[in-house]
Amino acid sequence: MSVFSYCSTIPTFWRIVKKKSVEGFSDHPYLFSLLNGLLWTFYGYLTLRRGGLFLLTVNAIGCAFQYAYLAFYILFATTHKQRMITGTSTGIVHLLFLMMVILVKFFLKQYSIQLRVMGTMSCMAAIVMYGAPLSIMATVIYTKSVEYMPFLLSLALTLRSGTWCAFGYVTHDIYVEVTNTIGVLLGVSQLILYTIYCKKTPRNVLKTDTMIPADMEACRNTHGLHNSVNINKPKDFAGNPHDTINKGET
Repeated sequence: MSVFSYCSTIPTFWRIVKKKSVEGFSDHPYLFSLLNGLLWTFYGYLTLRRGGLFLLTVNAIGCAFQYAYLAFYILFATTHKQRMITGTSTGIVHLLFLMMVILVKFFLKQYSIQLRVMGTMSCMAAIVMYGAPLSIMATVIYTKSVEYMPFLLSLALTLRSGTWCAFGYVTHDIYVEVTNTIGVLLGVSQLILYTIYCKKTPRNVLKTDTMIPADMEACRNTHGLHNSVNINKPKDFAGNPHDTINKGET
């Protein structure tokens, strides 16, 4: 189920490769997924004697997928600033992971404390990862369009969380149980939102003063607009568009 959820993002990146642009897709889910995978891989290493091999191998595979996705995202980012932000954020993720490894391995001597600290941090990272799509959910509600919230990804995350929740219950691992219970709730909420807005007419969003950058890019792509197009600009007596637009006009 985990590998299925990793592969569910492939159609999104196939679209990015074909269009050579990340469009309105956010890099947050992949950054948080990478941090989550790294922490749970280390937690699996610490719990090898308690059946943590599944956690280690599955999350290591997940990290490999996230590295590939982030590489494509940086390659097809629309601006240099966007590339720099994603690259810097990836570096920060690795720095945080390295700090956690050093703290647990060299400063915490008792095995039980190592598990407690690492399990808590892994839970927090997983909750943030599951919460990352909340910004996309807000965009879906605002635009009444599910274009940038793929159904397959939401379904895969829900099924994966449900499966791991059952695994945590069977193995009596409270960290796996709690984390994936929250994942199931957030995944179901995404599916409900998709069901509500999948057949609705997208909102004709053109007001750039209330839109986030991702929404602006999505709007341009949706309506076929480009930066060079003059949108309802007032004209002078000769019929030429002015650059000045009154407040409230678009």
